[in-house]
Amino acid sequence: MSLETAIILNVEDTEAARYTKHRTLRHAGFEVVDAHNGAEALRCMENLRPALALLDVHLPDMSGLEVCKQIKQRWPSTMVLQTSATMISSRDRTQGLEGGADAYLIQPTEPQELVAAVRALLRLHAAEAATRTLNATLEARVEERTRELRRANVQLLEQIAQRERAEYALIQSQKLETVGQLSDVMVHDFKNILSGVAAQVRGARGQVEGQPVQPLLDDALLAAERGQRLTERFLAFSRPGEMLASAVDVRALLLQLNEWLQQTAGHGNPVTLALPEHPVLAQTDSPQLELALLNLVMNARDAMPDGGRITIAATQRQLLAADAELAPGRYTVVSVQDTGSGMPPEVAARAFEPFFTTKLPSAGTGLGLLQVSNLCRFSQGSARLQSEPGVGTTVALWLAAA
Repeated sequence: MSLETAIILNVEDTEAARYTKHRTLRHAGFEVVDAHNGAEALRCMENLRPALALLDVHLPDMSGLEVCKQIKQRWPSTMVLQTSATMISSRDRTQGLEGGADAYLIQPTEPQELVAAVRALLRLHAAEAATRTLNATLEARVEERTRELRRANVQLLEQIAQRERAEYALIQSQKLETVGQLSDVMVHDFKNILSGVAAQVRGARGQVEGQPVQPLLDDALLAAERGQRLTERFLAFSRPGEMLASAVDVRALLLQLNEWLQQTAGHGNPVTLALPEHPVLAQTDSPQLELALLNLVMNARDAMPDGGRITIAATQRQLLAADAELAPGRYTVVSVQDTGSGMPPEVAARAFEPFFTTKLPSAGTGLGLLQVSNLCRFSQGSARLQSEPGVGTTVALWLAAA
């Protein structure tokens, strides 16, 4: 807005003075709107929003000081040039300026002085408007720059997190590779030992057939053969490609393993099976599931040195929406719950890490829960752990339903 296109509100109750000021400003190129009293002046302000109000102090309906005060309250960017007669006191001029007027002129005023004062105030008005625009632009630029920095910060944090995940995955991979190499050596020797045990038991059975000791030898042979199968599959937790998925009736498997699991839990730690009457099918690797259940029962036993209860349940669940790493679909959930010492949150968060264990070096390797977790991932599911110190721990195996 240029100075000449600015609207000037001329508020004056005396017709001669109003005409004189109107004519002077028109002659200087300004657009001028007249108002006869305070109420009319406020209406013009509301409708026209002039850049400057040329305001007489004495008006018929209200004081020009009050009009100035309302203008500054409601339209603070409007410049106010207050005028008064020569007999006005310095106190009145002071009140006008302190009431919000931007300048004060004594009438009668020389035309050139009036025009110069109006132009000076309009320049000030334009400068203030430019400053406001600059401030708004700067605020917008600062907000945009802040958003850019926030986005960059989020991207940086994500990159750091990705790098940490990659480093963690590399470390885990290296650990698993080490375990695989060690297992390659150990598994063959252990398998040979079990084969020798099984051969000796078979030979003993042939000599005591029909005698009371035969059932014990039958159980020993069954355990040795199962140990052979599990040993052959032990490497699967570091070599998932060796696992074979098939439809496994978890209910039937648990009933078959019940006696073995009871023996593993030991006296004073009764194992309860909470199973439905119908088959519960999961698409998984049967030997690895046996090994996982054995690992979990041993962990539960070790967490209850003074005795407790172990409950193994199997049920089917339907997820209608994704839940963390689990996709929507049907799942068979096998849970092992104990009433042991439980784990604090910082320990539970690391439970599935390779080699992480709270047991003595001679009592655990930190690989049992890793095998459980890998089995669940192979079975298109996930392993979840809930634990509370002094209450117990529950490990749930979410396996894709067959």
